[in-house]
Amino acid sequence: RARTAVIIGVLGSALLYTHYWAIYLLGVIGLYSLIRIAVRRKDLDRREWWLPGALTASFITFLPWVPIFNSQRLHTGTPWASAPTVYQIFTWFDGFSVNQSVPHVVGSLHTQISIMVFVGLLIFGIFGYRMAMDSRILQLDYRGTSEIRTVSFIVLVTMAVGLMASHFGGSAYVPRYAAVIAVPLCFVIARGVRNFTTPLRILIVLALFSGASLWTDKWGVGSQRTQAGQIAVALAAVPAGAIVFVCPDQLGPSLLRYSNPSLTYVGYPRFENPAIVDWYDYLAKYKKLTPAEYADRAAKMVGVNQRVFVVRAHFYGLKQTCWHFATSLASDLHRDSVPIVKENVGGYYQPMQLQELVVSAP
Repeated sequence: RARTAVIIGVLGSALLYTHYWAIYLLGVIGLYSLIRIAVRRKDLDRREWWLPGALTASFITFLPWVPIFNSQRLHTGTPWASAPTVYQIFTWFDGFSVNQSVPHVVGSLHTQISIMVFVGLLIFGIFGYRMAMDSRILQLDYRGTSEIRTVSFIVLVTMAVGLMASHFGGSAYVPRYAAVIAVPLCFVIARGVRNFTTPLRILIVLALFSGASLWTDKWGVGSQRTQAGQIAVALAAVPAGAIVFVCPDQLGPSLLRYSNPSLTYVGYPRFENPAIVDWYDYLAKYKKLTPAEYADRAAKMVGVNQRVFVVRAHFYGLKQTCWHFATSLASDLHRDSVPIVKENVGGYYQPMQLQELVVSAP
């Protein structure tokens, strides 16, 4: 109906302005609607055209934002991580079943159980027929069942298109981008559970899946968002005038919310106050000089008797860059590196470490 089409158009526009991966979602829904029209062209109802028309209207309302979107795509993007590899088309589902409260998911029994049950329910939801009450056999149809075929198409093709676009466009992928398919995916999983038919079977499946998921949640319940508070405590007693190099500057926003304001903070690679990260052409700036050359520049900012600290982390796609920077800076200043706070990878989503560069003993 026309009213439904208007609602779809408005919601589609809102999605495009709030989550760029909605481009893939709406595009796939539009593609499906056109395939449906082509298949049913002999007995086509004119109202079938309302859906692609509503989606087209959504994209038209997005046109004023396209220059900004294009600027972001070309100059900001996701310089903190590399593009997804092709194989992630077949592994994206782990983001829906693992705990992401730490930077790297650790393989363990409960995560493996969660992923296996999740994948099983996904397969049973897409391809499975409901088990007979007195049967132990769950039949699968490789074509998918008619009642879930549309939703399955939207879920799988949206993820495939999004990941391939990210791969060839050089844009990163993290599981939260897949939020656009979270709701239809829940319908598929729910159908996979329902296909076990009897209350006892359904209870066993839900208990297995929920138990493993709760176990995974408990595993990460003690993880904190950032180690910045711990670093700030160590810097609180440092007298005014000391200089703190923050590598990379992505650690800066959380660190400066807690840290001693009387100190001078310098972010890598822009050598600016890292309270706010400037993402514009970030990767080009990062690659402009080597860590050793950046260290030479940093050494010139340090006074003769000035205390020097380095806050660094080896994540964010920079690998060993910050380690090389800190090592080169210590060498240029002829100082020793003394660890103050060690990086706690397992306890924090944003781990970091603090070291002081002290004048070498004669």
